[in-house]
Amino acid sequence: MVFSCIQMEKLQILITRSMRWGLALIIVGAGLRVEATVIYWPFPGLDLARQKSSSIQCVNNLKQISFGAQIWSDNNGYQFPQGFTDFTNELNSPAVLFCPADISRPAPTNWNNFDWGQIGYQWVPQADWYPAAVDCQCRIHNNDLFTDGYVRTAGGYRSGWPAIIAGPLEQEVTPGSDVQFGVRIAPGASLPVAYQWRRDQLYYVTNIVFQVDDADDPTIGHWVTNRVGKFTITNLNGATNSSYVIHGAQIADNDYYSVTVSNLMGMTASSEASLTVDPAVSSKATNEYWSAVNCINNLKQIVTLGRIWSADHKDLMPSSLSVMTNGYGLPMFGWPLALFCRSDKARTAPSDWTGLNFTNTSYEIFPGDIQDDTAVFCRCKVHGYYAQMNGAAILLPRFASVRRLANNRTELNLILLSTQTQVLEVSTNLVNWTTLTNYTATNGSFLFYETNSLPRRFYRVRVP
Repeated sequence: MVFSCIQMEKLQILITRSMRWGLALIIVGAGLRVEATVIYWPFPGLDLARQKSSSIQCVNNLKQISFGAQIWSDNNGYQFPQGFTDFTNELNSPAVLFCPADISRPAPTNWNNFDWGQIGYQWVPQADWYPAAVDCQCRIHNNDLFTDGYVRTAGGYRSGWPAIIAGPLEQEVTPGSDVQFGVRIAPGASLPVAYQWRRDQLYYVTNIVFQVDDADDPTIGHWVTNRVGKFTITNLNGATNSSYVIHGAQIADNDYYSVTVSNLMGMTASSEASLTVDPAVSSKATNEYWSAVNCINNLKQIVTLGRIWSADHKDLMPSSLSVMTNGYGLPMFGWPLALFCRSDKARTAPSDWTGLNFTNTSYEIFPGDIQDDTAVFCRCKVHGYYAQMNGAAILLPRFASVRRLANNRTELNLILLSTQTQVLEVSTNLVNWTTLTNYTATNGSFLFYETNSLPRRFYRVRVP
């Protein structure tokens, strides 16, 4: 049984939840043939957040470059520097001169044997400190530094950069399945473009550091154990196309896989996508619990992308799935699979975006205020699950708000799930409950009003 309970005294909310999931078991006898099964896990929100992170770091580099140039100018008669070499002594590290998006130019840790031809930024000499002039530009991002320290971020990458707009999908498969990883890049990437698939083996580095608790006494603190994951990367021989196929995958193929994409402008890499080869995947594919987990993942990805989109659109949340496009006018979701719930038997995810009807996917958008963390942003049409503005996935009906009105009236604002029956009940002692109303196959926000003069009332909404 699932329920939420609200005590009207002081408008305190008490929520109690429990959930039971049905489990399915498939037993495969010796000698029986197991059909190939593949379960995909799209993570486009994480991929795009990673790219945004490199752009933010690029902006930070430009600001540090600006501070270094101004400090040098203050000490040299307020001249405008004519190149980076003028003020390198004012930079904390040579890494500031390298954009993190371009992995073909790794940032050095010192100035020894420094190669000025490899830096990621271009200095634009000026006659003086004219505020409206651009004095530095990133070669990769559309980020420009003005002489007054302002960084203009036009969003995205400069024309020709081989940006990855759809990275490889994580996959769980049964032994013997054919596995295919794919990648798609920006349509305007300068040709020729080279691909290199890699196998990334995860390992961990552990160290122990002393964490100071009292700034006035560095001897007071505690020891902290840090465990950081890293990858040993191996290029795969002959894997130089936009897709990589493993025929008849076996347990020995369990690992992480990624791809680099490069052209004359530089090189970028996809996120690591895990491959899990396991006989139990055949039961997962037909198990509603795992289909629900997959749906929750999709909801969280959609709301993450919505908030990233919002940052580039004056903090307004998107009004529909179709408007959620990237700087190339293409869907932000990477692959169409992210918009289709595995439990949705009425719809099938296409392999491409061509002709896709965004109103006929498994998910729908509810435009709302990004400042209201608990407002519904997107919802699954099959399960009725939804994601809030803050990214939390909600699997149960809940009370959005409770208000005591004049004349002993109480207003209950409920957010309900589709495809399920929900019961609103009331009690004075949390033992005996009375049904107020039933909601059947309802999806949305509803108001219920009750008039009573009792000093204390409890309400709950539950799924029988």
